[in-house]
Amino acid sequence: MLARRSAQPAIPGSTKASRNQITPTHCILLLPLSGWRFLRAVRSNPAKPRRPASSFRKSSAGYSVTVSLGGEQKQIPIDWVFGAADQGYTFFSRLSPGQFLEHRLSYYKRKPGFDITPGQRTHTSSSVEEAVGIHLSPMEAFRCLRCHSTYLKQMPDGPDFSSVVPGVTCERCHGPGADHVNAIKTGASDRRLLNPGKLSGDELLLMCREFHRAEPPPGMLFDDPVVTRFQPVGLQMSACFQKSNGGITCTTCHDPHENVRRNANDFYNKRCVNCHNRASQRRCKVQTAGECVSCHMPKIRPLPHMSFTDHWIRVVSASAGVGKKAREDER
Repeated sequence: MLARRSAQPAIPGSTKASRNQITPTHCILLLPLSGWRFLRAVRSNPAKPRRPASSFRKSSAGYSVTVSLGGEQKQIPIDWVFGAADQGYTFFSRLSPGQFLEHRLSYYKRKPGFDITPGQRTHTSSSVEEAVGIHLSPMEAFRCLRCHSTYLKQMPDGPDFSSVVPGVTCERCHGPGADHVNAIKTGASDRRLLNPGKLSGDELLLMCREFHRAEPPPGMLFDDPVVTRFQPVGLQMSACFQKSNGGITCTTCHDPHENVRRNANDFYNKRCVNCHNRASQRRCKVQTAGECVSCHMPKIRPLPHMSFTDHWIRVVSASAGVGKKAREDER
C-alpha cells in the first residue's frame, strides 16, 4: 500500500496546523504516487534496437514501470516520486524488505521526456536487471527519503514508508510545532521555536546543507561543473561569503517560504549592490551599472536537460573548471 498524505502520522510533537501550509516547491520535493498529479503527462520511453524499453503505466493496482530487453521483462511498482516540477522527476521503489531501487530513467521537463537519472552510468544496459536502475541499501534509501522529507522513521530493513511526512515543510526547519504551542500556552520564556533567520552564515549553511549538500560527492573536484547542483559548495568557496563574517547567508537572496525567483537578475543584482555600494567594497570595473549575476553567477548546464546557477561568486573567466563550462554553454 502506498502511504497517503491524510494517513501519515504526525511528527513527534507536531500540530495539525502544520498540514495546512503554503506550498513552495520545498514542500513537494517528495510525493507518494497517490499524491502525484503528473501521471497522464508522462509517456513511455520507446524501444530502440538492442536497447531496453521502459513503459510507465497506471492501473488499478498503482503506477509501475515495465522494462524490456530482448526476451526479458521486469515490472516494478513505483512507490515515490522525487522532484519539485522544476528540473524533472526521479522514481523510487521498494523491491523487498531491505532492498530499494532508484530507477534508471528520470523524466526531464526540458527534454521533455525520459533520460538517464543523474549519477547513473550512461552506457547501454546489457540486461534487464541493469536497465531498471541502481539498487540501494536500507541506509542509502533512508538518506534519499530523509533529504526530501520533514520526518522519516528508519527501521532495520529500511525507511518506514507509513511514517513519511513528504517534502520539506515548516517543522523540518523550525522544530515540532506542538512544543511551540505548549510553550505559548504556559507562558514559558523559551518559545521552543527555532528561528533560522537568527543563525550566522556558517550555521545557516549547515542547516541548508541537509538538503543541498555542502561538499562535492567523493572523488569529484570542487570546480567540476556538476558541483553547481550543490549550491552551498560554491557559496562557501566564494570570497563574498568568506569575507562577510557571516553577513552573507542563503537567505540573503532566498526566502525559504517562497519559490526561488527564476530569471530575475534585477532582484539578485540589488542584493549584490547592497554590499558593493559601500566605500569599503570593491566595485566592478566591467559592469558599472550593477549587472552582477550574469557574469559572476552564470547559468550552467552540467548535465543533460538540467540547468543550475553557479553559486561560486567570482570572476568566472579566471576559472578553468565551472567557468570554462559556462563559457562553452554560452556559445
